[in-house]
Amino acid sequence: MELQSVQDFLSAAPTFIPQTFQDQIQFVFDGSNYYLYLYFNNQWNAFPIASGGVVTSIAAGVGISVSASTGAIIITNVGVTSLTPGAGISISGGSTGALTISASGSGSGAKTNGAGQYIARTTTSPIIIPHGLGSTPSKVRLTIDGAFGGPTIFHMYGVYDASGQNCQGWEFTVGNSPSILVGGWIGVIFDLSSNEYRFTCTVDATNITLTVAAAGPSTPTGTYHYLWEAEA
Repeated sequence: MELQSVQDFLSAAPTFIPQTFQDQIQFVFDGSNYYLYLYFNNQWNAFPIASGGVVTSIAAGVGISVSASTGAIIITNVGVTSLTPGAGISISGGSTGALTISASGSGSGAKTNGAGQYIARTTTSPIIIPHGLGSTPSKVRLTIDGAFGGPTIFHMYGVYDASGQNCQGWEFTVGNSPSILVGGWIGVIFDLSSNEYRFTCTVDATNITLTVAAAGPSTPTGTYHYLWEAEA
């Protein structure tokens, strides 16, 4: 009969040693919080009870909170609001903070290539190469070759990426020692008289642009053939 009776709650944690099974179970309300106390292993053990059966606290991150009145979990984090984007990566304006990565963006591995020719001493206008990637290339490679009377053979290889651009070229004429030139451009053509055309690379989502600048006492002559490769 005693187990069927209603048990009053306590206003503080129990400290007595229970003598019956019912005494081992105590309800406590300290004016703010509810607890269930169970006596076992020779001690009282407390279990907090949420008022009204709702969540009152949570280990929340930025923009996450809990309503004190309803226990509802409130998420106000609007997502990503800023980033340092690369090719093919963007963030929406407004409140959505959506991150968009295009299929052809940086790191997609998409590649294109092509070939052309440059006739030295006829123009210093920029060489504009449509690459067709649909996004700004992360890498560009350029090879230039030429063969002239003498016989003279010219070969150059250059690269461009986020760290900068560099090239190395050499020219060899029978009866002479080879001439080698290394520079901070994606490409260069030169002759044994130290006449040069230097090519500086810039890129965007549509074109590879090679800006041509002359250096040396005069300028090289002849027709040079180039092969380019671009990678997203």
